[in-house]
Amino acid sequence: MGITGKYLKGTETLNSIDVTDESSVEKAEEDLSSLSLSEGDKQALSADVGTLMFFRGNSLDLRIAATVTNAFSTVSTETASPLSTQFYNAGLGLTIHSDNHGIHFAADYRDITNEFDQNLWKQIYLGTRITISKWLGFATGIFHGYPSYGAEINLFLMQFAFTVYTEELSELPGTDPRRIYALSFVLGSYL
Repeated sequence: MGITGKYLKGTETLNSIDVTDESSVEKAEEDLSSLSLSEGDKQALSADVGTLMFFRGNSLDLRIAATVTNAFSTVSTETASPLSTQFYNAGLGLTIHSDNHGIHFAADYRDITNEFDQNLWKQIYLGTRITISKWLGFATGIFHGYPSYGAEINLFLMQFAFTVYTEELSELPGTDPRRIYALSFVLGSYL
């Protein structure tokens, strides 16, 4: 079990800009200070709480995890904002393995109580990873409702990994996707 303390700070504006009114859009573009801030900056102290249970067997491992984000916060409920909203996450991992090979299945469910009113596909993360002889790994999964892929090579003191996934920037999958390619290089040994 672990607890992480944090300091939260955020500002919100009280203004709304009618995008069909060209003069208000131009004024906002010219002078961002024309947007009045709410009753001061929102500030708070908060803490996240998490736990991980790891059960290891000869050929089967099980991991169960849970977190509470913003478990303790100094923000009162009448001035609360998404900055300090409390939400819950859970995860489950199952690994079937020998000494050198393995297959790992993982599932995460973020914001279980749907505090941010998101589509289910933005809350569920699924993945599978196959490891061959500790040197080669392949992964596939679902992130924000889109398929994701990855591969890695573990050499003696180096690791190379390549990942492709899509992040949805809007509320609903399929509306505003961004394809992301990531390449990593690690110097050191995991073996």
